[in-house]
Amino acid sequence: MHVRTLYGPVPMKIAQNWPVLTSYSNLSKYVQVQGGRLPSEAELRVFYEKFESGYEGGANIGFRNWHPIPATTGGARSGGKGGNGGVWEWTSTVFDKYEGFVPSVLYPGYSADFFDGAHQVVLGGSYATIPRIAERKSVRNWYHNKYTYAWVSGRIAYDVQK
Repeated sequence: MHVRTLYGPVPMKIAQNWPVLTSYSNLSKYVQVQGGRLPSEAELRVFYEKFESGYEGGANIGFRNWHPIPATTGGARSGGKGGNGGVWEWTSTVFDKYEGFVPSVLYPGYSADFFDGAHQVVLGGSYATIPRIAERKSVRNWYHNKYTYAWVSGRIAYDVQK
């Protein structure tokens, strides 16, 4: 069994712990079946603040690896550093303008054209994203929620029962 990559098939033995790259529609259904949900943009930002890694800390961005790698949780084994494996991460937040939004003078339609309710905010960065973009806390990217070829995965958020 193999996984299809840019470089051809990779044996499942190597890729079995890589993040699964899939559409928002597919992943949101999966997390529901698992009893969870996709985190909101705000929740994922809190996670990133707590378990920040960055390129120097080992994040799989800037072509550190030319493929995804297993994600880390930010636990003791990884010195408190967490990494998403080199993929963007889906959020449940619909991509739309926010208070204070001002379109770019150089490319005014870059974001606004996608405020259509069919795009979700993604955070993080893929293994191909340059560090100066992936490490900026202000970067919020987006993909259409049915687009199947995005380099996007995600985490499952569970609500704590009191």
